[in-house]
Amino acid sequence: MRAIAIWTALLALGAGGGAAAAENPPVGADVRAAVAKIGAGDAAGGRAELERLGAAGRLDADQALGELLFFGGPLPRDTRAACALFERSSGTWPTGMHDLAVCAEQGLGADAPDPGKAAGLYQRAADMGMAKSKCALGNLLIAGLGVAKDERRGHGLCLEAAQAGIADAQADVGNQFLMGVGTAQDYREARRWYQLAVAQRQHQAARTLGEMYANGDGGPRSWDEAKRLWRISAEEGDVFGASLLATRLTGELLAANFRPGDPQRAADIAEAIRWSQFTIDHHPMPKEVEAAKGGLAILRGMEQAEEQLRQRSK
Repeated sequence: MRAIAIWTALLALGAGGGAAAAENPPVGADVRAAVAKIGAGDAAGGRAELERLGAAGRLDADQALGELLFFGGPLPRDTRAACALFERSSGTWPTGMHDLAVCAEQGLGADAPDPGKAAGLYQRAADMGMAKSKCALGNLLIAGLGVAKDERRGHGLCLEAAQAGIADAQADVGNQFLMGVGTAQDYREARRWYQLAVAQRQHQAARTLGEMYANGDGGPRSWDEAKRLWRISAEEGDVFGASLLATRLTGELLAANFRPGDPQRAADIAEAIRWSQFTIDHHPMPKEVEAAKGGLAILRGMEQAEEQLRQRSK
């Protein structure tokens, strides 16, 4: 439902483009109504209305439908159709230009991946006021994809986007300070940028900052803070954060001196089961899935023992 969540926020603002909303044209009331209709469960009716408006030359309708098709959820995901809509809206919508660049970079439209074309489109989106496009271009420069490799310039572009408040760019800048890419390695500075991204619930920043707290990199070590951050990451759908949290919770349960029937023990078991199952269902690495299955079997035994104790105490 990510696309609907994005467009629900846009409806309140009356403008499109997420973090660069002010740089985009206003969203018409009829487009808002069509998106709201999709969000309310009438996907076919809302889509038909957006298509009718788009056929009449309404670029806000094209952009709205493109994002809904790009992310999928209430409408079936169709990146090729989405990219064609972004091509129509990109002349007016900075968000559309950025999205078209993503299509080119990843080969999500009619053509194969073309990072060189994407670099040019990201630059055009940045020139239109799309701050996050700066870091997208910066990442291509850092990797040397489609453009001459230039880590220092790439870091500088990501830093500009991060300073503008773009959460993904803040996470990228954190990564760059963590690894010393385009700048001197600085764990404390990495922590600072990750914290800013976590304040916006950026899942990768939460996971990596959690690992830094677990290891004591760049500051104090704190398992409680690591778990809090991994919980944010997991709640935002990050299976790697979920796996880290499940593993830590299971280890603590095995090592802890809980009294039988302790409410905190029951709560920790339930949470560890939740994230172990999420890991099993979604992790791309078979080794991690098998480890999660082993942990889940132990947790189920704990859960059963707690339930038996609860029944005896009635």
